[in-house]
Amino acid sequence: MLSSAQSGQQLAEISVSDGLPTNSSRKLIELGTGSVAVATDAGLFFLPNNQSNLKRISKQIGIQRCVDLYEEKGLLYVATYTDGLSVFEIITGNLIIHYGKSELPKIRRFRKINQSLYAVARTGIWRITQSGIFNVFDAKLWMLPGNKPMDVFYYNQKLHVLSYPEHIIYEQQPNYTWANLSNSLQKMGREINTFDFANLVSFVHDNKVFLGSVNYYMVMDSSYHFQKYELLPKHNESWAFSDFSVHNGTVYGAVTNTNDVEDGVLHIHDPKIHTYSPPHHNPIWSITPSRFKDAIWLSTENQGVLLLHQPKGFIPAEFVFDRKFVTENFLVGLHDDNIKIQTQTGPQIWTSLLIHDRIRSVLEINNKLYLFGADYLWIYNPVNNKTLQSIRSSGYQWMTSIGQAIYFFEPYGKICIFNPGKDKLPRKTKVDAISDAVVSQNNHIIFHKRGKGFGCIDSSEKYHAFNGNGIFDKYTSQFQVSGNQFLVQSGNALELYEINFNKYTLQFKGRVNLTFPFLNIQILKITASEIGFHLFTGDYIFTVNFFHNGKQIELLQQQYLGRWNTNLWLYTDGNQFAIDRGDAIQFINQSKKTYPEFRPFYGHDDISLFPLDGILNINQNINFKLITVGSNYFDVHRSLYEVAIRNLGNGATENLFFTGNQYRWINGIDLGRYQLTVSSQSTTSSNLVWSILIFYQALPFWFIVLFFIVLLFIYFNFQLKMQGSLNRRILILQLKTLQNNFNPHFIYNCMSLIQSLIIGDEQKKALEVTAKLAKLNRAFLENLNNELISLQNEITFIKEYVEMERMRFESDIDFRFTIHIPKNFDIKSWQIPPMILQPLIENSIKHGLLSDVKTPNIDLYIHLKDTQILEIRIENSCSKSRIKVNKGIGIGIKLVADRLSLLSELHPGLFRTTFTSGIENNNKYVARIAIERFMTPTESLQFMNQLKRQTLNKKMGGGKS
Repeated sequence: MLSSAQSGQQLAEISVSDGLPTNSSRKLIELGTGSVAVATDAGLFFLPNNQSNLKRISKQIGIQRCVDLYEEKGLLYVATYTDGLSVFEIITGNLIIHYGKSELPKIRRFRKINQSLYAVARTGIWRITQSGIFNVFDAKLWMLPGNKPMDVFYYNQKLHVLSYPEHIIYEQQPNYTWANLSNSLQKMGREINTFDFANLVSFVHDNKVFLGSVNYYMVMDSSYHFQKYELLPKHNESWAFSDFSVHNGTVYGAVTNTNDVEDGVLHIHDPKIHTYSPPHHNPIWSITPSRFKDAIWLSTENQGVLLLHQPKGFIPAEFVFDRKFVTENFLVGLHDDNIKIQTQTGPQIWTSLLIHDRIRSVLEINNKLYLFGADYLWIYNPVNNKTLQSIRSSGYQWMTSIGQAIYFFEPYGKICIFNPGKDKLPRKTKVDAISDAVVSQNNHIIFHKRGKGFGCIDSSEKYHAFNGNGIFDKYTSQFQVSGNQFLVQSGNALELYEINFNKYTLQFKGRVNLTFPFLNIQILKITASEIGFHLFTGDYIFTVNFFHNGKQIELLQQQYLGRWNTNLWLYTDGNQFAIDRGDAIQFINQSKKTYPEFRPFYGHDDISLFPLDGILNINQNINFKLITVGSNYFDVHRSLYEVAIRNLGNGATENLFFTGNQYRWINGIDLGRYQLTVSSQSTTSSNLVWSILIFYQALPFWFIVLFFIVLLFIYFNFQLKMQGSLNRRILILQLKTLQNNFNPHFIYNCMSLIQSLIIGDEQKKALEVTAKLAKLNRAFLENLNNELISLQNEITFIKEYVEMERMRFESDIDFRFTIHIPKNFDIKSWQIPPMILQPLIENSIKHGLLSDVKTPNIDLYIHLKDTQILEIRIENSCSKSRIKVNKGIGIGIKLVADRLSLLSELHPGLFRTTFTSGIENNNKYVARIAIERFMTPTESLQFMNQLKRQTLNKKMGGGKS
């Protein structure tokens, strides 16, 4: 049984030691910039955490309990448990919109379904759109009392909602009502157990629905057939599923033991296994497949966030292995005489064998497994699942192979060759086999003959002794071969040789020092392949080559493996590696690109930072350090950086390495002129750098002061621009708010007119008014997002509006409305705010109603005071007896004044406006708008076209969702 995809030996990737406010994490997502956002029980946390926009978002969230996150089109959606939903613009960190707990109480999770984002909240299921939130499932209306929605999924072209605690799945009907799925299935003649409807979490994958519950989960197919999978509670556990996800075709489940908040497991689904025995690891709330690595993120209750790299080869909790072996296609575990074998390519099922022997090593030849025992050689055939006892092996010390031939080394004798299927017994050669290290590489078996030096056997079974200028008669514990490079470990020293397989010579090149270049990076194991030498640190594999007689190191590839307690090397074959992690085997394919080439965005604008390459003039001994910056978590915190320092005087080059999550000091560089290059080689073969160089002691004091003055100037200038941009956004939002206030005010009056006509049994007239209202409202909507429209369009709108007002007051008053425009005046060339005249005309009509004049006059005058000042004047008669009644400023008049004032602030270089209104000469009401234009008509028209294009681009490409 395969019970878990999580290792108890794994350490936290992100925890409180990295700045996380609490180790109780709920959700992690990777932003498009490469930063990670972590929702915790004490707020929202970002890494890297040096970006002001992300800091601004964290500060606005505060210490609220965040339960889920979602990113799309530059927006970050944050679900909190007690304060609803907040939507932020990532590039600025500004809050775009907030729906409080009264609208979205106790959000549980987000779900993306058919290009729409849904929130599962206590009150129901809500669809989140650009224009607002819409309730698609009302919990109070459709659910039984005391129940709440747990999740939503889309299946068979219908939405479904899980109910808790009752085991009910609600299915949306064609008329947008909801029905119990069990009732629908019973009508189809199906007998359904309501406990088939596991009701904690749902997940759709490969046309199947995974439904998680407590101690079990169900898998439902498109015909609504259910398959049950159980997690056995051996000691009163309560295994509750909280999330499902898929990575590389494998479905994983996040499980928490609700009877023990310190207990849980990451479950791996195997369709052939229906009963699981979970181990006890970390309680997991959510699973997020990485966008940039072959890995999955695990948000846990008590250990922060884990990062599981290339998850595969997990060992069941009930298996106890003394030793493990790995070949290209087999995983072997040993415990006494019990041997368990799993094929890596087939289903993850273990085969148990009972072999009364002590297995010392294993080989794989032609997809068969050869187990080298203390007594016999055993051959396992996965085709028939049988094991055959072969030759006696008690007289041999080493076993290795070239092609299909197996080579045995006698402790104090000769090398023997055995071809399975051809030879009955091994053939003894004349080659001495007294060796302390053996390596199979480049179709040769290379070995060290104690006290005599190195030799090899080629694929034609011929022996060759290596000649060279080195001292080979000493003992060695390890050596590795890569291409023509031969690396020998002798005590604490590493010696580099050049190997020639044609002449069979070894030429000493120099000693390799790994201590200085890899300061603070402990190298646990060195292996080799044709690609290069692989340096294993536990958390990383670095592939390097040596040149310039071993004095320089070239970084070819790097692979971050995550943080682990157990770091035992098992297997190397080219780019394939296997590492024993205690209760799991980590398989690494370094040739596989783990994330695409990625350039960060730093600051407000999109600025690419290129490799740092410069000339340094060192006038005295200098100390400096390197600090990585950027927005990608893996680049900044989990990548290796190479620093090459080249002395331009003598050409000597030194290089060293540091990981991005640490500072690296370089001490005491001698006087001279140097070229400094900082780079990072990832598995994408792209040379990218995000580093800042900080110098100490070598710069004059005046230069340091000048540098910081310039730095402060740049900083404050940037802050001023940001503040100006923010102020402009605030003004635009205020203007939109004022502009939108006109429509309800206007529609309310019109609806009152229609209501009075219907009550008065004037149906025909009510229809005419409704048609007029629709036409006017259409014109309003067309101009809704425009700050300015042409004066011609505004006058057309006013004419339609006045006609409608005549219908409204037909029985009360007959007024005359006249528009006065000079003959040669071009009303198309002037831009004014939309619907700015309507409240003034409406106010004049009201004055007419209160006037004693039988037929009041309303006059609209439009003329130029000079070539750049437009004056609009509205006059109407007003009786002396009504003047006191009309004192004060109405809502519409105040809105006009506020809008004109805001427009002047938004476009100070375009125009300036003034507005006055009041009683003149005790007999008429006058409202004046003066617009002073600072541009020519052509320039003004070009400016407005540019403004319209920007608005259109925002709608099409950068719209909020």
